[in-house]
Amino acid sequence: MCFSASASFTACAVLAAAGTLSVRRAAKINAGIGLMSLSTFPLFFGIQQGFEGLVWLGMNDIISTFWRDAASVGFVFFAFFFWPVAGPVTGFLIEKKPLRKRIFMFLIPSGIGSGLYLSYVILVNFSPPVTWDGHLAYFYDVYIIDYMEYVYFITACGALILSSNKIAFRLGCVLAASFAFTMIGYQLLSLPSVWCFFAAICSLIVVIDLYRAKPAREETVILSS
Repeated sequence: MCFSASASFTACAVLAAAGTLSVRRAAKINAGIGLMSLSTFPLFFGIQQGFEGLVWLGMNDIISTFWRDAASVGFVFFAFFFWPVAGPVTGFLIEKKPLRKRIFMFLIPSGIGSGLYLSYVILVNFSPPVTWDGHLAYFYDVYIIDYMEYVYFITACGALILSSNKIAFRLGCVLAASFAFTMIGYQLLSLPSVWCFFAAICSLIVVIDLYRAKPAREETVILSS
């Protein structure tokens, strides 16, 4: 979380519990591999927020710099590599329409490429995060190519926004709205931390939608075409 250690750990606990419920629900309704993958998003967001909570503790000298830096690497893995890959892979697995599925397939190498690029430049030039306007900044002294934030967003969320599946589509739209809000209301350096907070909260929509969905054997519209 981008505000404090206590907020981060609270989000971690809530998201971990919600993620566990969403995974169990997806399995219970036989949602399929795609929605099963999507159901894990709240859980992984919770883990990411746990890492950021540890970063905050390190920033406040409550834990050692070793654990602060290790937690920073954990956050960087999720924020800059995991999500650009998980988004298009999950969208591809969910999608049933052939044309969209082919489009999403091309987003996967794009996500891997952008994730590797961001992770490389940040880890090779690694330095502890700093507080920037009250939030955490993870690459304040690292050069990132122009407009990379938009490439990141498209690869991470494009397959969800364009999905024919209602659950994935709703999540993608809310993520897009939160991204726009973050770009308008916060400075670019704090974008990864702030947007990951909003994205984590948005992921709770998955839990709600899965509990509203009926088992696949009763209503195949869960994976709408």
